Amino acid sequence: MKFSYNLERDDIKFVQNLVSVPETGLFDYSLIQACIIRTNYEFTGNKAVVAYLQGYLNRFYNASLKVDGYYGPNTEVLLRKARGIAVYKSSKESVIINKNGIPFPLHAEGKKKNDKYPIHDTRKCTRYFGKPGTNHVRMFFPFKMYYGGKLVKSTYVNKKALESFEEWLEGILDYYGQDGLDRGYMSEYGGVYNNRPVRGGRKKSTHAYACAGDFGASKNRLHWGKGKALFSNSYYYKYFEIMYKAGLSNLGMERGYDWMHTNCIKSRLYD
Repeated sequence: MKFSYNLERDDIKFVQNLVSVPETGLFDYSLIQACIIRTNYEFTGNKAVVAYLQGYLNRFYNASLKVDGYYGPNTEVLLRKARGIAVYKSSKESVIINKNGIPFPLHAEGKKKNDKYPIHDTRKCTRYFGKPGTNHVRMFFPFKMYYGGKLVKSTYVNKKALESFEEWLEGILDYYGQDGLDRGYMSEYGGVYNNRPVRGGRKKSTHAYACAGDFGASKNRLHWGKGKALFSNSYYYKYFEIMYKAGLSNLGMERGYDWMHTNCIKSRLYD
């Protein structure tokens, strides 16, 4: 049986990301203390880290791992799945492997809905959505959403983006439930409308057209890539499948960074 100190550095970083401590890849004091607290002081040392990981896998993947702090083969298999290394297959849809290495089923109806949206170009977005600050309608969230820890019941989006966002949000609620959304940081709202240029550039951000939203920002920072961004692991395959079926696209899926950012922009995955 493999003990906790046999976890690889990237595995340790994965846990460090989950408990919001510096990602050193080492069993350092901050990681161990965070896991001791989260396991209600039932474990100490490196075993607390593995015990926390086992509890996390049980919650998110409906597993039945024995929470004992020992890193055995069952824990290892589920950890590979959590880090997005597992194979995902669909019996009904063709499976596309995008450049990020994440298997993703593309739906014909999603492509049809997505085709109506423009590419991210200032002139084309203005022509389709209208000038920044115009054509806003109120969208009520179908589940409890939180901004800075405070409950948010609604937001304003572009009227041409409303249908896709509503279909997506209702779909993930149906699949994950409120508890799953909360545990997976999908109910962490980061905003829609913001009339500004893209970071480090001159063209308008899609936020300027109220056709983009940020979700789970604390676990999916702008430049975090696959493995580090929480939404890049396999727990979120359905999150993205439902999203793309509604006609939306996501920068993490499209470009490998900014996994928080979902918008009504033409997808490159259908090319």
